[in-house]
Amino acid sequence: MTDRVLSTSMLGDLPLPADADPALALDALSSRAAVYATRARGEGTRRAYAAWCTGLGRDPLGADPDTVAMYAVRLADDGRSVATLRVHLAAIQAAHRLAGLALDLGDARLRMVPEGITRSTGTRPRRQAAAATPDLLRKMLATRPAADTPIGARDRALLLIGFGAALRRAVPSWLAWRWATW
Repeated sequence: MTDRVLSTSMLGDLPLPADADPALALDALSSRAAVYATRARGEGTRRAYAAWCTGLGRDPLGADPDTVAMYAVRLADDGRSVATLRVHLAAIQAAHRLAGLALDLGDARLRMVPEGITRSTGTRPRRQAAAATPDLLRKMLATRPAADTPIGARDRALLLIGFGAALRRAVPSWLAWRWATW
C-alpha cells in the first residue's frame, strides 16, 4: 500500500507508488490527459481548418480571430448550417487550448461573424414528421410478419401502442432497418 497521494482538482486524490517521483507522475498524467483531450474533438475539423489556413499562408494555431472569422465565412458559403459552424469553432478553440494558446471566440471581430451568418441565413426549421393515419397504420401492420409469431406480435404491439398514444418519437433504429429491408 502506498502513503503518497497526488491531489488533483479534476480527479481527486490519486495514489502514487512508493517509488514514484511526483514530478514524473505529473508529467505522465499530463501527457495522457493531452492525448485524451485531442480525442475530444473531431479530427476532421482540425485537418480541414489546418489545410485551409496553410493554403492561404496562415498559421492554423496563430490565435488570430480574423483568420477564424474568414474560415467561418467559408463554411457558411459552402452551405454549412449554423450548428455545424459552431461545432467547428469549438473544435478550433479546443485545438488552440491544447497548444497553450488563447483564442477568444468572444472577440468582437470573431463573435459578430457567426451572429451575422445566423441572421442572414437563419436556422432551418425542424420538419415535423407527418402523423400516421389509420390507413397508413393498416399498411404498416400488413407488411409485418403474422401476429402469431414473436416478431410479428412485438412489431404489432409497438405500432398499435405508438399510434394509440400518439407518440411522436422517431422510429426505433431496429424497426427502421426492418422497414427498409422489406
